[in-house]
Amino acid sequence: MFFQEMYRHAPDVSTGFCRLHYVRSASLDFVAQLIFELVFIGTGKVLIMVLSLGQWRCESIFGKEGQIHGAAGALSFVRDGQRVITTTGMMMVGFLFYIALVTLLVLGVSRA
Repeated sequence: MFFQEMYRHAPDVSTGFCRLHYVRSASLDFVAQLIFELVFIGTGKVLIMVLSLGQWRCESIFGKEGQIHGAAGALSFVRDGQRVITTTGMMMVGFLFYIALVTLLVLGVSRA
């Protein structure tokens, strides 16, 4: 029992952190990744709806429509004559929006 407890708190060779810390860190990483993905997907969904003026639609965040009707890894597909943007496509649009926003802020601050 003593050695099991000692091994559980032993430093991990690959990271240098305690295994207990690594478990906490992994769960926090999962939560942070989930929040960032939802922010990117939400931003992408709003941008696509606004910029396409209702011509395109986005699939449900937790839906399987893209897996059923689209090609593997597709960012969008056509269904019933309407362009449908997948969750991956929405995440890419949201990510690119925030990259552009940060770039414009850095350029604006550097010129001021």
